[in-house]
Amino acid sequence: MKSSKPVYRLVLLLAGTFATSSYAALSPTEILMKATTLTCTFTSQQQTRWGASGPLKEEGTIFYEVTFDAINHQTGQAKVRIKKRYVWQDESDDIPVRMRVFRYSITFFELTNSGALDPVITTILDDYFGETTKFIAVRSAHVYSSFKRALATQETGTCVPG
Repeated sequence: MKSSKPVYRLVLLLAGTFATSSYAALSPTEILMKATTLTCTFTSQQQTRWGASGPLKEEGTIFYEVTFDAINHQTGQAKVRIKKRYVWQDESDDIPVRMRVFRYSITFFELTNSGALDPVITTILDDYFGETTKFIAVRSAHVYSSFKRALATQETGTCVPG
């Protein structure tokens, strides 16, 4: 009977060690900063177009997914796959991105195939949306439309690490 107490204590010690190092025990900032994949769902869009009569603002509901994959915090690079493509984006499956890590967020800057910056920037905050464990995300684009008019869009949604 005495031999079971040391085994029991060892089991408790090991269980405590694994429990404190589990993914669930990490803070939202730690989870975001350790993510190597983030899948984002965007559901709301605000758009402003400038024309001869001034700015025209529109707002609406959207739905599409963006996945940031192969996130490498050391090199500041990743890849992005988009289920809904913009007219001005390349048709490749993986768009290269550069990233910048801030204290409480990660910002991704999409690139064209030639390596130039694309006009799309996505910031993922370490703050959860409401009572969920989904990170808040904001995606912005600034371009000229086919009618030579300035166009700015901002989309909001949530991201989960994968």
